[in-house]
Amino acid sequence: MSLPKSIKIGYAVFFDHIHTPELFRTHSTKLFNWIAEGKLKVRIGGEYPLADAAKVLANMESRKTTGKLLLVP
Repeated sequence: MSLPKSIKIGYAVFFDHIHTPELFRTHSTKLFNWIAEGKLKVRIGGEYPLADAAKVLANMESRKTTGKLLLVP
């Protein structure tokens, strides 16, 4: 198999799906409605003071945490 000298493998990113501010607002509203209605559960793995950001990052890197982590100012 022969490949070109330069090859780029891409992946979908946010802006591939949300092209306009109006579409962003529409999808955001739908998302937050699902959360409010209990159709979508967001797992909060912990709340930490902003001063502990380095510790939180270290815990994430070592896979000691699960769910979403909130840094509170």
